[in-house]
Amino acid sequence: MSYFRPNMTYLQIHNVIKQVFTMAHITKPRHMTLNSEFKAMKEEVNTRQKSGGRRYPVYLSGYVQGVIDTLYNDVQSNSVEFCYLYKGLLHSTHKRSNRLTTERLHNMQLNQDEWQAMPNGFMWKESNKVFSGF
Repeated sequence: MSYFRPNMTYLQIHNVIKQVFTMAHITKPRHMTLNSEFKAMKEEVNTRQKSGGRRYPVYLSGYVQGVIDTLYNDVQSNSVEFCYLYKGLLHSTHKRSNRLTTERLHNMQLNQDEWQAMPNGFMWKESNKVFSGF
């Protein structure tokens, strides 16, 4: 799949990358799936022609990486939450989560071994879809 074309404007490039993130917010994929999209984009902007010259200008590689980093940081900050799974119930570390909070677990005075044994990872907010971990 080709994401870019030579001579695209910065806005067009940004919008192509943003479409991947928009779909991610809808489909809520795992981290590895999202990373494979990023990898394909980065590989594309670094491809070379048969003559050995770059297909795209070198600055485009940095620009694509910067846009991906910025939008990915937004996902990490606003779209996923870290959770622990305790006795079949998810407990979130996020203060404004719709899930049970880890404060409940702290009130149980669990020992360190119990905390270490608990499955944990990032979940998409307001969804039961795993982003990473577990």
